[in-house]
Amino acid sequence: MDGGCEFEAEIGEIVHCKYMNFLEQIAAEWYQYKGYFVRTNIRFGRNAGGHGGHIGEMDVVAYEPNSEEFIHLEASMDALGWAERKEIFEEKFTKARKYYLKFFI
Repeated sequence: MDGGCEFEAEIGEIVHCKYMNFLEQIAAEWYQYKGYFVRTNIRFGRNAGGHGGHIGEMDVVAYEPNSEEFIHLEASMDALGWAERKEIFEEKFTKARKYYLKFFI
């Protein structure tokens, strides 16, 4: 995949990406420390509008294979109100949900 990310990693290793903000980096490093397989900035779904690109991106995902625990985190530094932020994040998680199995489970 493009975007400056490397996607080959062993369980417990973080997949580094050039385009992470500090909140994404802290979250990714925490889950790596806890023994999770971590990937960052995963683009998913081809844009069906014919303009290229992707439907969305998952900031940080962590998977623990022994317990099969899967965590998807979205980090934000925006200054939006809670109602607006809730709407944006619900849309992000809803779009990403159908791609979880493709990437991890």
